[in-house]
Amino acid sequence: MDIFKQKKAVLFCGAGISLEPPAGLPDWHMLRDYTLSSIANTDSFLQNYTHDLTQIDMIGENDKKGLTPEYVASIILKYCEGYFESFQALEQGEPNINHLYLAKLAEKGYLKYIVTTNFDVFIETALQKSSIPHKVYSSDEHFANFDSKDTTNVHLLKLHGCIRTPQTITATVEQESQGLSSVKKRVLQQLLREYYFAFWGYSGADLKINLDYLAMESSVKDAQGFVWNFLQKDDHKETINPHVQKLVKLYDKKGQITHGKFPQVFTEILGEQLPHHTYSEEQQHRLIEHKNEQLHVALDQWAQKHVDIPSAFSIIGRLLRHSGQIEKAFACYLKMTEIIDEKDNYAFVANAYNEMGYLQKVRSYYDEALDFFCKAQQIAAKNKDLRLEAEYLNSIGGIYRVRRNYTQALGYYQKAVDIAQSISDQKGLAFYLNKLGGLYKSMGRRSQALDYLKQAKELCVTIGDEQGLAINLDNIGKIYRDEKDYDTALEYFLEAERITRLLGDKQGIAVRLSSLGGIYKRNSQTRHKALDCYLQAMEIAQDLGDRRGSLLHSQNAASVYLRLKQYNKAVEHYKLAVEIAEDLKDTKNTAQLNRALGNIFHFDLQRNSAARDCYTKSLESYQTLGWQREINEIRRFLRKLT
Repeated sequence: MDIFKQKKAVLFCGAGISLEPPAGLPDWHMLRDYTLSSIANTDSFLQNYTHDLTQIDMIGENDKKGLTPEYVASIILKYCEGYFESFQALEQGEPNINHLYLAKLAEKGYLKYIVTTNFDVFIETALQKSSIPHKVYSSDEHFANFDSKDTTNVHLLKLHGCIRTPQTITATVEQESQGLSSVKKRVLQQLLREYYFAFWGYSGADLKINLDYLAMESSVKDAQGFVWNFLQKDDHKETINPHVQKLVKLYDKKGQITHGKFPQVFTEILGEQLPHHTYSEEQQHRLIEHKNEQLHVALDQWAQKHVDIPSAFSIIGRLLRHSGQIEKAFACYLKMTEIIDEKDNYAFVANAYNEMGYLQKVRSYYDEALDFFCKAQQIAAKNKDLRLEAEYLNSIGGIYRVRRNYTQALGYYQKAVDIAQSISDQKGLAFYLNKLGGLYKSMGRRSQALDYLKQAKELCVTIGDEQGLAINLDNIGKIYRDEKDYDTALEYFLEAERITRLLGDKQGIAVRLSSLGGIYKRNSQTRHKALDCYLQAMEIAQDLGDRRGSLLHSQNAASVYLRLKQYNKAVEHYKLAVEIAEDLKDTKNTAQLNRALGNIFHFDLQRNSAARDCYTKSLESYQTLGWQREINEIRRFLRKLT
């Protein structure tokens, strides 16, 4: 290819180049599964759930299983230390033919810059074995010292860190959403201006949150261009990432996609074919087994050192909850309360009861939820843990709020506020003031709601609680939205979204997009923006395995399709929402969504048989809820259809 022959190429490499033997790097999903297995090995009860977490269908990915590895890493790091240190086991192995081609291109002077998202060390090992002078950049400090005038060395730019310095590794949801640091982006922007980028073994998965993750969108005017090579081997042709297609469209003639060109094209450039050892299936199997065994040992050692039984139950329970496996999550937390000594681990036991309360609240079992929240609060009070007690009083208040018993809800919320003030818990105080504001909003007392929300906002600014500030701004925006001051609401929502993106709060980004969609859908001129917001939010929720979020955003997208009179698309998204609601045993949403489907079939598509089926299902759900007004309304619809 001319860009290599003219020495104008930067080669950007992803995990795909390290999968072949003898490197044999396990893919990210396999690493996730090994990690969960090591955590579950701390207690035989937890071993029952490894299959549930690793084999559940990944939402939005037909060919993948389990939760996203980034989300799993985030939850692990919430409870444990030293996780990324275990990745050093990945250093075992040798560079494969792909790494050797990189070294040969560098040796012949065709390549001065290699960018990679891989944190393995096979590229630098290949360069070292060929005695090629090189510099490795894996931290912000390294990138800050990048010097493009240094023509002596080959520059290896490791965007996601390196296993030799685990603190540099980028592998969590928060890190992914936060994006690359400004210093890394500056280096990419400089290279994009001066060189063509050639992508190899990289799917572009990082672009799903932000198309400008690699500074390519913002550099489009000045960039030289790029070629993105996807895998093609035998009968398999890798699916093109739609976000890469967006970049190609943006770059016009400066961007192109190819399949199966690398590393074959390098033989033409070099004028030679590197010797390539072919491994038999048996040899490959032995190599993989050996590598996996080493990784298993390293992860087991990490788990034995850093993961105690309360932490293990907390991790597995939280992942089961997040994946929508409500009953299994409940069983996990219940077992936790039975086997963990409250005397030594009261905070873990109290949290387990609080989680069980949340799970029952989700299923609308409010009496049971209240019992569990009260148990959590009593444990905190007995141990004089005022911070936890305030948290659980807030949970209790939430039950009374959802039951519209606002007087009692107010009492519990106020107690949480009083405790936070008494112990100078400024962050907790801001959170509980925010809850009070939400309660007054539910009561229709918007002026008081706004007062409390603004108090919370000022407190968040004072203590530098950016996450709390984003939530607060979103809630203030909702007050203005309810008052039909849509311009002011939009200002608050946009600022909340901006902060949330900077924080890398992926789940929060989905919530902010949903708020923005609610404003945009009111105007026919911006309805396409609303749809884009809801679809982005749905993609994020699916990526996280957040079934409740997926339900909400799919429902919102359906409502916009309905306004756009794209009835089949509306039906498609309502059906997806119904499927999730039924899976979550969410009777309320099942009733309302089936009713919405029935309305489309009856009033818009004139498909009365389908409408009758949906209304019948809706009626059954409303009867379970005991909502008499809705029962009567659905019965009237059904009589008209007979």
